[in-house]
Amino acid sequence: EEMAELTVAINKWWRSEGNLEERAAKRENIIEEIADVQIMLDQMIYFLCCPKRVKEVKQGKIIRQLKRMESEEK
Repeated sequence: EEMAELTVAINKWWRSEGNLEERAAKRENIIEEIADVQIMLDQMIYFLCCPKRVKEVKQGKIIRQLKRMESEEK
């Protein structure tokens, strides 16, 4: 549910053509939804007792992405 709300907030921001004040409000909504999603992710990590494994997988994905970006620059 939280991730769906974040998706909706992002889509509204991408499609917005309002003034700077309206876009700033939509950006703030995205930040709020990111916080909600992060809380839920932290809870899942806690309940699944997997902080180390999540960190390992995350690091592997970051390294893989950096390698992709390096190959695109060549």
